[in-house]
Amino acid sequence: MEWTLSSTIWSGICIAIALFILKNKFFSSSKNRPPGPPGWPIIGNFLDLGAAPHQSLTNLSKKYGPVLWLRLGLTKTMVVSSAEAAMDMFNEAMRVQNYYQGSMAFARYGPYWRMLRRISTTELFTNNRINGTENLRAKGIEKMTKWMWEEAQNNGSVQVGRFVALGSFNVIGNVTLTKDNIVDPQMEAGTEFFISLTRAIELSGLPNVSDFYPFLKWFDPQRIRKNAERAMAHPLNFATGFVKERLLARQNGQINEKKDFLDVMLDFKGNQKDGEPAQMSQQNINILLLELFLAATIEWAMTELLRNPHVLKKVEAELDEDQD
Repeated sequence: MEWTLSSTIWSGICIAIALFILKNKFFSSSKNRPPGPPGWPIIGNFLDLGAAPHQSLTNLSKKYGPVLWLRLGLTKTMVVSSAEAAMDMFNEAMRVQNYYQGSMAFARYGPYWRMLRRISTTELFTNNRINGTENLRAKGIEKMTKWMWEEAQNNGSVQVGRFVALGSFNVIGNVTLTKDNIVDPQMEAGTEFFISLTRAIELSGLPNVSDFYPFLKWFDPQRIRKNAERAMAHPLNFATGFVKERLLARQNGQINEKKDFLDVMLDFKGNQKDGEPAQMSQQNINILLLELFLAATIEWAMTELLRNPHVLKKVEAELDEDQD
């Protein structure tokens, strides 16, 4: 039998897996690890997750405690399932960790994350900011309902998720950028933004084998990483365009009288204490701006209301009461 290149590659993979199993069996120490179910060779605890992982993890936490240890493929995972355990973990991280942060949604706890949270709390989620943009949000909702009505009249059906997403982006854009009608269902840019963002979100939720077997990350066998990067390119450029537009306006002497959240990020001056940067880079502003657009969960909330009619009736009653 000829010894082909593919045979060499597969033999190397098998040897690597065998060495990994032997290392875990004879040389790894579990003395300081949280408790958890024993795993199988190679696949680890995948079978313990079942068809409903969130329910399986709840049951495992009842058996092994609020902090449990799992091995998913070659990836070691610690699951924290109680508020008290999470607080202890973050307090310990705050004491001993000092990570560089890149975003607020996916960053580890550290000086940069604390800075982003402080800015968001004091400049974006305050009562004055929320009350001051009430008319902008109302205008965005009015436009969304108009689009949905026109779609129903023209086609006889409405893709609710699409219009809710576009309406949410406009509402968030009004608050953060003081811009009206950022995306429109009739605009090619708006449609491409929605399609690309939806595709990127779908890809981020797919199970990626290279997450559990890191030696496959370079090969990207499912092409999830490459497709996700391609899908995110347009939304990121979309957000970057607003930042470049504002910077150009400032260079031309145009000052935004109503200082919005983008102005706050551009004008930020850090104290440079405990690792806090002196200012926010343009790249980080682009990322945070995109994250704000990604943060809309109205479609999910509407889905849950439709699945729970008794809750929907309570919401309708509260809205009718407020309007009265």
